[in-house]
Amino acid sequence: MDGISPIGDAFLMTETKQLEFEHKGIPIPYRWRISSRARRYRVMVGPGGVEMVTPEGVSQAQAELFLKQHAEWVLTQLERVEKLESKHRPPNAAMADIHSGMIFLEGKPVRLDFRKDPKLKTRLRVEEIPGCLRISTPKTGREGAEAALESFLRKKAAQLITGRVTIKAGEMGLNPGQVTIRSQKTRWGSCSSRGTLSFNWRLVMVPLDVLDYVVIHELIHIGEHNHSKRFWEKVSALEPRYKDHRRWLKENQSYLYDPLIR
Repeated sequence: MDGISPIGDAFLMTETKQLEFEHKGIPIPYRWRISSRARRYRVMVGPGGVEMVTPEGVSQAQAELFLKQHAEWVLTQLERVEKLESKHRPPNAAMADIHSGMIFLEGKPVRLDFRKDPKLKTRLRVEEIPGCLRISTPKTGREGAEAALESFLRKKAAQLITGRVTIKAGEMGLNPGQVTIRSQKTRWGSCSSRGTLSFNWRLVMVPLDVLDYVVIHELIHIGEHNHSKRFWEKVSALEPRYKDHRRWLKENQSYLYDPLIR
């Protein structure tokens, strides 16, 4: 496709802005660079995110319209980058040694206990008991257990994350909009221009301090829709160990996307 590429060329940049646009309710941050050497629009997607280069004289509205016209391609490329990065599975990551029949819950390994319950007709039941998640099935076997466990974790994530947002927003003096739980393939959280916060349900598996970092990150986006130096200064002021939490997420990313039942 002319004008867009997963890997970009080098340009002499005269101006850069950190912006974002929305596509189907999904906020997509991007860097807009104006180049004195550029002769056409160019969009590049890589590990550093989305970058758009335009010639001088192009307005922000024109640049954003071009991005919106190619939003599906951008999302596809972001997913591709995510999959490439997820192939790197550090053997020393916190979740690297998790055994079959176990999952992580709030940063701690939890055993999965499968039991047949003749009283059940068709639906499976998932219950949280100390040190274990009990999955009761109507018959011998694990058919439907993955879906039932994911449904349970999504509901638990909604309760946990909404609670952490309420606490952190109160501490920060903010009043965020709606909080939604999604299954993003390329990010842990996002903040729309209207202040709607979205979080990946898999965050229910990470340590609480890591979750709090993601919550703080997105809450700051309510007033700072960019990843500027000032944005990271605000993150650091509220969470001095944010780099450690980012590292934890990066190292355990691929493990968090593994099948729940193995």
